[in-house]
Amino acid sequence: MKIKYFSYILILFILLTTASFAQGLKFGFGGGLSTISNSNSGLSYNAGYHLSAKAKIDIPLFPIRPVAFIQYYILNGNYSFAGFTGSTSQKIFSAGIGAEYSLLPGPISPYLAVDFGYNNIGEVKFEPSILNQSSSASFSRTGLDIGAGVEISIPFLVSFDVSAKYNMLNLFGKQSGEGSISVFNLNLSVLF
Repeated sequence: MKIKYFSYILILFILLTTASFAQGLKFGFGGGLSTISNSNSGLSYNAGYHLSAKAKIDIPLFPIRPVAFIQYYILNGNYSFAGFTGSTSQKIFSAGIGAEYSLLPGPISPYLAVDFGYNNIGEVKFEPSILNQSSSASFSRTGLDIGAGVEISIPFLVSFDVSAKYNMLNLFGKQSGEGSISVFNLNLSVLF
């Protein structure tokens, strides 16, 4: 299942590359801080971090930029259960497509963003493991991300993309009784 979605993202990047020779394709890597909220888990997470890859197409004289991204969240926290305390960890893989609406053209360009993403939400691991406390198996959902950012460009060299987004990881496809899982993240990407 994971390979299927990874293949889709790889094909998307290839299509973006071949379709963008007339436009400005930018691709880069980044990362930042992430804070997760899971309404049903009862777990307390510290601020985690994520690694990301991003591709976008600048179409001249058009304010909307198509975007494709991959993010890998690494989250750590703690638990307290029946007198036991310990640490937790969870990993989340996200991949998707979206659009950025440029509010102001130029070397400093603020934008609004919306993305649709496939999210593989990994199991929560407990250390030390605790009796009668089972972690849920990993599962996949579709989500929606909204946010804003600014791209600061040094012409013909590099661009710095700084953004803040609210990611609703399981907005679509929730099962009954499943709580909402969302992540707020701050990201810095270096695009070439």
